[in-house]
Amino acid sequence: MTECPVPDVEGVPDVISGPQEPSRPVRIVDVAREAGVSPMTVSNVVNGRPLVAEDTRQRVLAAIERTGYRPHRAAVSLRTRRSLQLGLHVPHQHLSTVNPFSVAFMAALIESAERHGRQLVVLTYPLDRQDLGVTLTTTGVDGFVLFNVDPADTRPRALAAAGIPFAVFGRTAPDLPQTWVDIDNAAAMADVAAYLLERGHRRFAYVGYAEPEYWNADRLRGVQETLGAQGLEVPERWLLRVDLASAAERVASALLGEDRPEAIICASDSLATIVLAQAARRGLRVGVDIAVTGFDALPLPGVIEPTLTSVALPLAAAADACVEMVIALVDGEAAPEAGTLLPTHVRIGGSA
Repeated sequence: MTECPVPDVEGVPDVISGPQEPSRPVRIVDVAREAGVSPMTVSNVVNGRPLVAEDTRQRVLAAIERTGYRPHRAAVSLRTRRSLQLGLHVPHQHLSTVNPFSVAFMAALIESAERHGRQLVVLTYPLDRQDLGVTLTTTGVDGFVLFNVDPADTRPRALAAAGIPFAVFGRTAPDLPQTWVDIDNAAAMADVAAYLLERGHRRFAYVGYAEPEYWNADRLRGVQETLGAQGLEVPERWLLRVDLASAAERVASALLGEDRPEAIICASDSLATIVLAQAARRGLRVGVDIAVTGFDALPLPGVIEPTLTSVALPLAAAADACVEMVIALVDGEAAPEAGTLLPTHVRIGGSA
């Protein structure tokens, strides 16, 4: 006879079996015993309540992983009157191997949501869809995570107007909830420029994007301010604002002739790989004849040689921060008064 689920004191049933004892379902008491805590503590962690110390929460999550325990999502949803689902809107045009950031961050969000007992519902509607705001606000999820967002984006405004909790990896406008997590793009690029200065480079080029997004402007500003403090600059002829379609031709003609810079700082790894390819075609040894840096430090299609020196993004930390923020908002906590900036670091490769 099938064992009936036995609810804990908070009503979270124990129903999903795992590797601890294949002969019967793993129960919440098994997780509590494994973690050395009470069943109530396990229940608080499973339900994402902010009542547990971080070290205890991590111990419980590790015990859940070891035992294979999973709460019955439908029963928890019925009790809490929540879907236990978080929405993620990532327009289909952002899902490209040319720019791996979207896929990498989406994977980090899926893992984080699972650790917090939530499912991630991915929506890929195009940004120019006429009824996008209405569509997002009627999906039935508890809250949303957005990314690739700047202050002019209409999605946060639509969610805020509908009273739907959301968190953003990016920025929101000043008059919207400051439920955002981001990196300091200027500081990150300042670290890149400082590293290249320490390596003895004095002639710099910069390859950024033509679009006016805040992060694009901040990355250039970080380079210019750091070089300016040393009495240096990026000459106008070596300051390129490009799109991916035109980047190869402009890089080849402006930066890789006889009069060329010592170091080329790129606003993304995608742009940096274009520079690497064009340099190789001209017989230049990247990392020896010319230094090249990127931004993102994410896996790219194919083998990149030499490995890129690039800014590494804290994607796992950003995903956790966004998921935890949405859960806290769903639970009734007030929105933070200011956004959160996460640190980055320069990952050294052979290209610079």
